[in-house]
Amino acid sequence: MNQAISSVLSKAALSIFALVFLTFHAGSALAQKQPPVQKQPPAMSADYFPERWKEFSYPQDGFKIRFPKEPTITTVAGQKGETTTIYKHASFVPLEIRVTTFPVNLEERISAKTILEEMKKIGFEGTKELAPKIIKETDIAANGKTGKFIHTEASTGEVLRMKFFVSGARVYYMFAGSKKGDKHGVNWENDFEKVAMGFLDSFKVL
Repeated sequence: MNQAISSVLSKAALSIFALVFLTFHAGSALAQKQPPVQKQPPAMSADYFPERWKEFSYPQDGFKIRFPKEPTITTVAGQKGETTTIYKHASFVPLEIRVTTFPVNLEERISAKTILEEMKKIGFEGTKELAPKIIKETDIAANGKTGKFIHTEASTGEVLRMKFFVSGARVYYMFAGSKKGDKHGVNWENDFEKVAMGFLDSFKVL
């Protein structure tokens, strides 16, 4: 892999993989230290029912996806000319998609499979203290774009289901997180798998 491109990918991988995993872990640890509060939405909240969510389209970043409501959006500039836009919905299963746009067309220089494998490698190296275990990993595609699905569990109880896609100059990374064994409301089976996959499977490249 070209050294300059590898450097950019390394920083992006750490920001959209390891950093998210570590942030999710830190948030869970902080919550455990706080006085108990009712954080779950009411049993009939739309957050529990992916089939009720609205599809939101973001042509400026080339995708559409379903959220329970309009997500919060922030943009962060990188150090190598890349920018990352974060679309986030905070809930008992946090839903988030990050779109990193590079100054070059990645697919013209490196195979998408190589990019995804590099991100996975760097991401897991950056979170090794959490001992993440891969439960499932699958090569996938969306509208002809190469992607990867990874379901992981950390030694501290965090569960992350993630999808990555490469499209031209963009890398898409989305995740749905939960705590192992949580049971409340409805659709809690297999650590809220239906809720998580309802989000991840709704992603479409425009």
